[in-house]
Amino acid sequence: MDDNLIKSVAEGLTVWVMNQEYYSIQEAARVLHVSPRRIRECIDRRDDPMPFRCFPGQQRGAVVHRDDLRNWINRNLVLLRDEKHTNYKRPRSV
Repeated sequence: MDDNLIKSVAEGLTVWVMNQEYYSIQEAARVLHVSPRRIRECIDRRDDPMPFRCFPGQQRGAVVHRDDLRNWINRNLVLLRDEKHTNYKRPRSV
């Protein structure tokens, strides 16, 4: 089990709960099951970037608060069912 997640079982339903206040890029990637590169791409988006923060004058050590991350996820992820029914074709990698 991932150290950043707590597994909760209630009435046969398994729920994963984020138990840290702040997540680094690597931790957020692990929790979301994506690469750190994908997290950085989301941070660099022009529209609604992933809300990582850092101290002034620094670029390393960026963190995101779990509530900010949860809110961003709710705004930016789509239902898998809806994604399967779109006609969007991703470009092939060379």
